[in-house]
Order: sequence, then structure tokens, then C-alpha cells
Amino acid sequence: MKLVVPPTLSVIVSIWMETLFYGVNIAVYALCLYVLFFGRSSGSRSNKILIALSTTLFLTATGHVSVNLRRLIEGYVHPPTKEAMTAYLLDITQPTNVAKQCLVVLANLFSDILILWRVYTVWEKQWKICVIPLFLCLGTFTSGMATAAYENLVIPGQSIFLKNISTWGLAQFSLSLTMNVIATILIASRIWYVTRDVRRFNPEHMQTYWRVIILVIESASFAALAQVVELSFYAAKFPGVYFIADSSVQIISIAPLSIIVLVGLTQRNGSWGTSYPTNQELATIRFNEVQIALGARSKATVSTTSPDTRNDMVGPYSGQPEDVRLFGHEEQVGDDQNKGDILSDPKMQLKSDEEM
Repeated sequence: MKLVVPPTLSVIVSIWMETLFYGVNIAVYALCLYVLFFGRSSGSRSNKILIALSTTLFLTATGHVSVNLRRLIEGYVHPPTKEAMTAYLLDITQPTNVAKQCLVVLANLFSDILILWRVYTVWEKQWKICVIPLFLCLGTFTSGMATAAYENLVIPGQSIFLKNISTWGLAQFSLSLTMNVIATILIASRIWYVTRDVRRFNPEHMQTYWRVIILVIESASFAALAQVVELSFYAAKFPGVYFIADSSVQIISIAPLSIIVLVGLTQRNGSWGTSYPTNQELATIRFNEVQIALGARSKATVSTTSPDTRNDMVGPYSGQPEDVRLFGHEEQVGDDQNKGDILSDPKMQLKSDEEM
């Protein structure tokens, strides 16, 4: 028996579910701004880009829920009869419905751009790594806009499962899911790869890095799960897709923002309590190779003037790599900081006095 869901039910339940996720989105976005404005790398170029992308994504999600609220008024308040109400809700050519589809495409686009920026940053701005995700992003945008265009051309009363619409719709969902999965693999694998020296020389420091990898995978899985359910329902022409279609916009907005929030909070000293000990380990993820000559200390990449000064250095001996670019949070351990540590060392000051 074919399941039939009346539009008067599906629309109101779908919008109600979206408002719940939008409340979560507001909280996540507020925390995102807090992390980006008051984090240790606030004011950096990467942070400014993240703020711009995050704000654009949140505003798009806000626009989507606003259009849906307008749709509620036009669908449930203005129609004089129940028949007119049903006719309005079934008409996918209505301007509010087309606008909603365009906002879905834009939300996907800005979310993918935010993910692309993370991939680009984590991979030390190696643009070749981003080629495949970029094409997937463009493919998602193109198929999404084609879906919106076909929705505007159909006869009022026809459903979203019409062949021309469903072909482009399935392409949109499939490409978006593929983009999400590939980007997550690229980010997680890169973090795992660049911490190979830490795993070898200071395995106790890997606890933090594993937490970061898990955070990335869990946050991306949240959006991927919603995309899998939506794609499955749509491919099977199951009416349940009506209930989750609107919520997916908020979910694809929450997922990338939550990674920024969780990683940013982990970077703050003790912000997650005793179960997440912090000794600025997150500020030690390195994305450039350090060559270590184990058999010849004279050729080591860190200064070996005095064995006691190694604790003041950054690198494989301390488990604190030099350059950090994690999801746009740039932390530089530069020469000035090293000089300050050395000058503050009593042994180095004594040596300096003797030379004078």
C-alpha cells in the first residue's frame, strides 16, 4: 500500500523540525563567533575568512527558515478554503517554494566552500588536493540550480518526483554526499599523516590529535547521515523526504560550524574540564615535514647548543611542531617566541654575561 502524506501535515511538521534545528544553529553560530573573535588566533587572515564564510552560511540558513515561515502564513492563513490551502501547498511552482530550493543550493555551496577552505588550509594550501572536491562542489551547485529551474517550469500540482526534477535532485544529493565524505577523509588523513613523528617520539601527545580526528569525523557524519537518509527517501520516492528536507539545510550549516567550535574550545586551556587535559597540544599540529637525523645530532633541524635548551624548542623532541593551520586556526611558533624563551633561560643569560 502506497503511503500518502497530506501536504497540510508534511509542511507544518517539516517547518517545525527545521525551527528546532535552527535554534541549535543559532547557539552553534554564537559559539563559533566567540571562538573566532576571542581565540588565540583572532585577527588572523584565516579567522577573517572563516568569520565571513560562517556568517554567510548562517544568514543563508536564516533566510531559508524565514521563507518557510512566510510559506506557513501564505499556506495556512491566507487561503479562504481548505481546497485552496491544499492547492497552494501542492504547487511547487510557488515563488516561496522556488526561493526555498535556491536557498538550499546556496547553503550547500557555502557549506562546501567552508569545507574546501579547511581542506586547503590543512593541506598547506596545496591547491591540487582541492581539485576533486572543487568539481564536486560545482557539480552540486549546478545540479541544484537545475532542480530549482525545473521546479519553476512544471505544471502546478506535479510533485518533486517528476523525472526531470528527480534526475537533477538525485545528482545534487549524491554529489553533496560524496563531497562531504571525500573532504572528511582528506582532513582526517592529513592530521594523521603529519603527526607521524609525534606518534613515534611522543606517543602520549597523540591523545589530543586523535580527539581532533574524531571531532572531524563525528561532525561530518552528522551531516552525512542526514544526506544519506534524504537521498534514500528521495530515490525511493518515499514521502518521508518531505519531513526532513527542510531540516537538512540547518544540519549542513551546523556541521561545519560545529567543527570550528569544538576544535576552538579544545584549544582553550581547560575549557572542557579534566576529561580533556590541555597543555597547548592542539597548538602543536605541524603541516610541514621535519627531517630528523637520529644518528647525527649536528645535522638535526633544532638547535643543540645545550641539551637543557631542547625543552624550550619546538619540534619532535617536545612533541610540539612548528606550524599550525587547523581549520583556519593559525598558530605560529615563530623565531621571536623562541628567542624570548632562550633569553629568559638563566643559563643562556649567564653565558651571555660571560661573553661580555
